[in-house]
Amino acid sequence: GRLIPRLKCRGKKKVVRAMVDKMIEHARDGKEYSGPVYFSHSECLDDVKEVSELIKSEFPKVKDIEVYDIGTVIGAHTGPGTVALFFIGDKRED
Repeated sequence: GRLIPRLKCRGKKKVVRAMVDKMIEHARDGKEYSGPVYFSHSECLDDVKEVSELIKSEFPKVKDIEVYDIGTVIGAHTGPGTVALFFIGDKRED
């Protein structure tokens, strides 16, 4: 497998906003999305909480948010401070 950066931002506040903006753009049903949301992180639970609060405010129908630690293999490549957001969206185009 491989890791593909989809977007580059500078500054934590811009990154948090960009993650939620991408979810608004790609989530099934847009802001009416009510499916599951998953986070994986490496040693940055506070960042996950910040993004999840913004998601809750932008997507009022989202009820299910689960948080997991990033595994050792991916963590070795990304390092601490990584937050990954997963949701059901439109078709991925590479």
